[in-house]
Amino acid sequence: MMKKYIYSGIIALLFMSCSSQSLYAQNAEVKDISTSQNLNYIFTNTFWGEVEKFDLPTYQVTIVKQGDPLETPEDYFDGTDEILMNLYVSIAQDGEYSGSKLYEIPLLAYPKVLKVEQSEDNEILVGISFRNKEGKLLKEKFKLSAEQ
Repeated sequence: MMKKYIYSGIIALLFMSCSSQSLYAQNAEVKDISTSQNLNYIFTNTFWGEVEKFDLPTYQVTIVKQGDPLETPEDYFDGTDEILMNLYVSIAQDGEYSGSKLYEIPLLAYPKVLKVEQSEDNEILVGISFRNKEGKLLKEKFKLSAEQ
């Protein structure tokens, strides 16, 4: 008999908790942030490319490609409207979010992530390929610290 009252009480608490959360969801508001010059610039002038995620033994690595036409020299791509890309690398402890180590690899032509791995000393190794101004394929490997 006592179990019945305990279960009823738990169900009532869950119901009240769910009802109060749904009330909050119905009170959403919209803020006009049009005056934010940084956000306006990002949304109107930059190009966001693919997002790649890599689950390593201890870390999660996310790499985002982003292009900015204003950062690309006018004569870099002759006769086309292509733009140089930046790679943004986020390294976060796997399984929790308390922040991440962030890196930028700027102004690359046709970047491609080749390999992401964790070294024995817990450094993150990122291998990429890209092309120089003359179109020659180049490869680089970066050793990035994951320590906050």
